[in-house]
Amino acid sequence: LVGSVASAATYYVAPSTGFPAGNDSAAGDINHPWLTWGKAFRTAQPGDRVFFRGGTYNIEIKNGRGIRYSPSDGMGYDGTANNPICYFNYPGEVPVLDCSSASATYDGVYNYGLWLNGVDYVHLKGLRIANVLQVPSPLGVVADVCMGLWADYCNHLKLENIEIYNINGYAFRIVRSYYAEVINCDA
Repeated sequence: LVGSVASAATYYVAPSTGFPAGNDSAAGDINHPWLTWGKAFRTAQPGDRVFFRGGTYNIEIKNGRGIRYSPSDGMGYDGTANNPICYFNYPGEVPVLDCSSASATYDGVYNYGLWLNGVDYVHLKGLRIANVLQVPSPLGVVADVCMGLWADYCNHLKLENIEIYNINGYAFRIVRSYYAEVINCDA
């Protein structure tokens, strides 16, 4: 246990307007933070902590797809019971994943800001997701298939102080998951 804890890393993510500004080619330390949430979810390993600095993080959703965190598909890692992966807001700051620049259309796919697919032993705290919208079909129909945060087949997932707003559907959708803990979240 001591060896696994000793090798755990702490990373930082900052928006392009941050000081210092984020860059996904950077080391990910406090003076050289990453730029995107996707980089953080693809890189952090068991025992690691990632702190998101305050500010707005814009993403482009194409064909309904936001950030996908899926260890079984090679898009990130699972934590373990003794070494969960923690994704937290930097103390006193508010990071917002803003999906308002989405190009999603009504094409039968789910629109989501963040999709946790098959994620185990992960803790998210103090993050915000906003503006996941569904474009009406040519007949003017809007389906409720938008999700701010979609957790599917996740185990031992902890969501704490997560705020989700301006979503044309579900703010949180947790399905086919075992032991999902939702603490003081707002939608």
